[in-house]
Amino acid sequence: MGFRPEPFRCEVSQGRASAVVKIAGELDLATVGELESALRSLANAKRAVTLDLRELRFIDSTGLRLILEIDALARQDGFNFAVVRGPETVQRIFAMTGMENHLVFVDAPEDLAPPA
Repeated sequence: MGFRPEPFRCEVSQGRASAVVKIAGELDLATVGELESALRSLANAKRAVTLDLRELRFIDSTGLRLILEIDALARQDGFNFAVVRGPETVQRIFAMTGMENHLVFVDAPEDLAPPA
């Protein structure tokens, strides 16, 4: 019997001015479109978006690229964007690429300061 990875999940919880996107499983070329769709629609409607990686088991370069694109969009459009730290295996890609110091990382979704 072979190992079956957890299926990708993308759950969005919304408040009046903020949203939390919680993802689980593997974020890669096959699943990045689902997350991109959710994040881009929230970027147009919210003042604060938090991406929760705590249940993510794997991320590849397409997932990293999407997170960096949303971060750049947030800086350009003036909404807050933060990433809840994932497991060590996930955080490793941010450390190896030098993005650990570029992105806003928090320990929990509620740690993102509300916009002024």
